[in-house]
Amino acid sequence: MGSSKEPEPVDPPPRRGRPTPPPGEDYGLPESPACAFCGGTRTELHSPFGSALSVATYWCNECRTAFEWVKWGPER
Repeated sequence: MGSSKEPEPVDPPPRRGRPTPPPGEDYGLPESPACAFCGGTRTELHSPFGSALSVATYWCNECRTAFEWVKWGPER
């Protein structure tokens, strides 16, 4: 008869929903800059590139608004 082998592990199914963006630190961006609308600091990187290469798009979890952060501003 045949040998009893254990089944090979199966990769988990892909995660559904909004993909998790890479941390801003990977791109030299701040982790959570202040929101341009409410000044809140509970922000997260939405996209390392916004409407232009010189901006990054962040999402504010306080006022639930997307805002753009200029990469080459006075802070640099």
